[in-house]
Amino acid sequence: MKKCYICGLETHTNKHHVYEGADKSTSDIYGFIVDLCFSCHRRVHDEQEQTLNKQLKKNVQRDFEDKLIESGLTQEEARTVWRQTTIRNYL
Repeated sequence: MKKCYICGLETHTNKHHVYEGADKSTSDIYGFIVDLCFSCHRRVHDEQEQTLNKQLKKNVQRDFEDKLIESGLTQEEARTVWRQTTIRNYL
């Protein structure tokens, strides 16, 4: 049993690549993979729930940049690294 990244429910989860399609390898390389319960996983893929999907991407970007800042980079440098890594900016 693992905890769902979105709702916090401890249950059986599915691995979700935050960036999919052509960007799936980016998720694999940088660990942009989260555990989601069945309900939240379905919601993230639902066209009507795109705000949830975008919020998940924002959270992952924020976590990534925060780790870079903790390692000594400035906010601007961290954002530059993010853009070099993923191209898209969600914040």
